[in-house]
Amino acid sequence: MSKNGFEKIVGFCIFSLVAFGGLISWLEIENYISLPSYLACIIRWISILGLIYWMIQKKSLTTTILISMVIGMEIGYDFPEFAVN
Repeated sequence: MSKNGFEKIVGFCIFSLVAFGGLISWLEIENYISLPSYLACIIRWISILGLIYWMIQKKSLTTTILISMVIGMEIGYDFPEFAVN
């Protein structure tokens, strides 16, 4: 498989992972599904790990800033006491 084909597959997998994490989070926030809080947290952090991998591959300042903002929002959501300090 060529490098370009591999990059497309990895990009699709990361996009799917992030979309799945966002969908699960949205469904939980809107009370359509009920998940244990730790499971939803794990799903969101796995999605963020996919974004971090994409950020490392992309090597762009804009991408790094946007992913860092997503990480900051997730820390604020999951650990509000830590985020305030």
